[in-house]
Amino acid sequence: MRTRFVRTLLLLATIALFATAMFAQVVSPSSLTFPATAVGTCASNQLVTFTNNGADPMTVVPSTTGPFGVWFNNCQAALAPGAGCTISVGYVPVQDGAESGTLTFDYTGEIAPATIPLSGTGVGQLVLSTSTLTFAGTQIGQAAGSQTVSVLNRTGASITITPPVGSWER
Repeated sequence: MRTRFVRTLLLLATIALFATAMFAQVVSPSSLTFPATAVGTCASNQLVTFTNNGADPMTVVPSTTGPFGVWFNNCQAALAPGAGCTISVGYVPVQDGAESGTLTFDYTGEIAPATIPLSGTGVGQLVLSTSTLTFAGTQIGQAAGSQTVSVLNRTGASITITPPVGSWER
C-alpha cells in the first residue's frame, strides 16, 4: 500500500514537472470580452498579464487583430524567469454587432505563440441619409425649396428629435 502511494506521488511530481516545462508562459485572463460600446468610441481598456515561468529570459511582443489594440505595453524588455508584464487592450467598434479578434504574444524560447480570444459588441448610432444639404440660390425674404433628411436609429433605444429653437418658416 505504501509503495503504491509513493509511486503515485512520483507520477504526480513527474506530470507537474512535465506540465511546467511544456507551459513556460502563463497568460491571464484566458479571454477578454468588452461591454457593448458605441461604434467609433473607445471601450474601457482591459489588462492582460504575461508571466515567464520558464528557466530562460524571453522577449515578448504582443499584437492584436480586429478592432482591438494594444494601448499600453510594459512587455518591452526581456522577461527574466518568474517575471511578468502587463499590457492594456482597447476596443473601438467599427460596425454594429458582434466583433472578434485575437491577442497574440510572440516570444522567444517557445514553439507556438500564446493567444487569447477577444470579443466585443458595437452599438450603432443614429445614421443620417445625408451629411450635407445644398440649397439653390434664393432671394432674401423668399423661401428655399424643402429637403428631406432621414434618420435611422441603430441605438436600440427610443429617441426624440426636436426641431431647432426658433422658427425657420415664414
